[in-house]
This record gives sequence, structure tokens and C-alpha cells, in this order.
Amino acid sequence: MTEETGRIVALYGNQAEVEVSAGAACERCGAAALCNWTGKRTRRILARNPHCSVAIGQLVVIGRGKRASVRSALAVFGLPAGMLLLGTIIGAILDGDRLAAILGGLGLLLGMTVVLILERITARQGNSLPVILRVAESDKLEGDTREDSPVDHADNVNPYHSCKP
Repeated sequence: MTEETGRIVALYGNQAEVEVSAGAACERCGAAALCNWTGKRTRRILARNPHCSVAIGQLVVIGRGKRASVRSALAVFGLPAGMLLLGTIIGAILDGDRLAAILGGLGLLLGMTVVLILERITARQGNSLPVILRVAESDKLEGDTREDSPVDHADNVNPYHSCKP
């Protein structure tokens, strides 16, 4: 299981928005440039919150199974690449270079659209989301050099949240 430490920035029922810093796992990842193309050191992740006793600003450990990570990577990278290749091959068989380029580009766009649709469907179901595993023991976020919390508290919001009705 891949684990990351992050700070809760928002709570939505049985889900929480967690801000994580790019850590050691990101430095070893070949796709780090794709995730961090804006240059920001932190990103926000929606995670399932089965504990319901966490609070905004609290440091938690989130995790995601290896199988789910591999499946996501295959969908995000493999599906558009496969559609690009398929469109290029069909275009080359039918008419040559020009049609191959056009159908390859259309295949890539179609593959990316399918990935976006699948992402929205799985996000609604929540099955593919990482899970909050536990409250972190350290009070410092890995890679965070700021003294203050990166959390923005809204006015009149109770930072503690309970899933109980």
C-alpha cells in the first residue's frame, strides 16, 4: 500500500480533502512532472473518511492499494495511448499518412475523453479514492517548511466533523 501524509483542509460527509506535499515517492516517480506541472509543492486529494472523527487541520495518513494505483495509471496513460495507436493504424490502412495523423489525433482525444468520463464516474462512487488510514503521529507535514498550517479556516465553521446524523 502506498501511504502519504497530509493535512485535512475540508470535510464532506464521509470524504475529506487532504493537502499533501510532494515527498520521496514523488521524487522517485517517472510521472512526477505530469502531476506537478504547475510547480506547486502541494496538491489536494479527495480521500474516503471512514473514521469520521478527524478535524480540519489535522495531520492524517492516507493510503491507496498498489492494484488501484496500477489500474489508474493504466487507464490514464494506456487508454489514450492505445486509442492514438489504433487511430493511427486504421488511418494508415485506409488512406496513408494524412488520415493516420487525423485519426490518431481523434483517437487520442477520444481516449482522453473516456478517461475523464471514467474519472467522474469512479469519483462519484468513491471506490477508487484513497482512504484515511490513521491520524499521523507527527505534527509536521513532510516537505512543508512553513511554520503555520497550510489550512484556510472559513469563518464560523466547526473544525470538527462527525458523520453521524
